[in-house]
Amino acid sequence: MILGHLIGHALGRTQGGQFFNMVMMLLFAAALPVGSVAGFSAFAWNEFTKESAYQRRFGANWKAQFEAEQGSLTTARVKVGAAMFGAVVNSFLGFLLYRHLFPALRGVGYATRPPRARSRRRIRTHRQSKS
Repeated sequence: MILGHLIGHALGRTQGGQFFNMVMMLLFAAALPVGSVAGFSAFAWNEFTKESAYQRRFGANWKAQFEAEQGSLTTARVKVGAAMFGAVVNSFLGFLLYRHLFPALRGVGYATRPPRARSRRRIRTHRQSKS
């Protein structure tokens, strides 16, 4: 990504540079939040499947076996909670970043017309326009 940024500066204000900067911005806006949410979700899923496997394999004594092999069960659950919180926060930040980078979604920018200013001219009536 840094290399892409440097190439964008090297190309300057050319159309190729603008296109490359747009591609980098889209990748940043999409890859960062989506990638982090996917990573957090994969971590949480891995922890849940590990805990489920211990429950199926060891039955009633699964917690002691889990803590003997994997460490504290409470610590593992806190890590899953932190990962899920991070996924929610990154989803929210990704949404805000996306809306900030694409102002047309807010109703301003190139996709909408600016509000028309009221004219200070006197409105002519039908009689005045004939004379």
